[in-house]
Amino acid sequence: MPAPEPDPMPAPEPDPMPEPVGLGEACMTNLHCTSRRCDRGAGTTNTERCIPNDGAGRDGDYCTHDNHCGNRNCVGAVGEGECQPVGDIGDDCEDDNGCADGRRCDPNEDRCVPDGGAGEGGEYCTQDNQCETGVCAAGRIDNACADFAALGQVCRSNQQCLSARCDRGVGTTNTGRCIPNDDQGRDGDYCTHDNHCDNVNCVGPLGEGECRPLGEIGDFCEDNNGCADRRRCDLEVDRCIPNNGAGEGGEYCSQDNQCRSAECDENSCRAQVALGEQCRANEHCESERCDFGTRTLRCIPNDGDGRLGDYCTHNNHCAQPLLCRQGPGTVVGECRR
Repeated sequence: MPAPEPDPMPAPEPDPMPEPVGLGEACMTNLHCTSRRCDRGAGTTNTERCIPNDGAGRDGDYCTHDNHCGNRNCVGAVGEGECQPVGDIGDDCEDDNGCADGRRCDPNEDRCVPDGGAGEGGEYCTQDNQCETGVCAAGRIDNACADFAALGQVCRSNQQCLSARCDRGVGTTNTGRCIPNDDQGRDGDYCTHDNHCDNVNCVGPLGEGECRPLGEIGDFCEDNNGCADRRRCDLEVDRCIPNNGAGEGGEYCSQDNQCRSAECDENSCRAQVALGEQCRANEHCESERCDFGTRTLRCIPNDGDGRLGDYCTHNNHCAQPLLCRQGPGTVVGECRR
């Protein structure tokens, strides 16, 4: 009887698949990586480490190319790369990808700088053309974009001024300071010409001008533009005076013809006087009529204007039906019924 055949040897079980490893760990195939991507073989940098899929790398993840990172910024030598946050102005960088939007990498300094003249005051810079003001100035620690210059501050170009206007070059007074745009200057603002001020009143020597409020009667002035409506500048005393015949009682004056009363006494217009008060000219009277006819030289009403109790010397002065009632032996009376 033939001997029984021995049971066949069982086939050896295959080695179990190792657990996939994380980014930056050693690998031989894509299956070895949790990312299912091993940097090995043709078209790779062949570091034999697990790498992110394009655009999937987060800050701190291993990488070998900018494309691996969500922010396209893989920093470090091959085999030691890491996705890092994009740099702000002044941060270290290796190329433009290492800098946030609106920034670029200065290859001479390996630091992010403003792009296209967008640098604001105080931001790191290496060249003037990186700054809004066009000035990259030396600071205590680093170079920094200069702030916009305020009105009256020194400037070399319009670009440096908050007002975008520098008093420099052809057609200017060339003070080299920032000036207002026409009609934009407010009280206290630096100016070199009346047109700069909203009230057309720039006061002071060139280089020290200031927009000032329009002067009232008696205020300092340099020309008529420095005085408010119905005033003008007396250039002999540099003070605002009333227009002819407009000065009220107590207002500053330099000549009689500036006052309603036609009397300027010690630089003050005398007030016009009431009916019955003494006068020497029509202008002395509130009624603008002095009684020269009866030689009383007192202020009288204009015909028909006299009210009950008003001084009068003739019936015509009183409003109808009032009459001018005079005392015995005198022309002086009052408007009465």
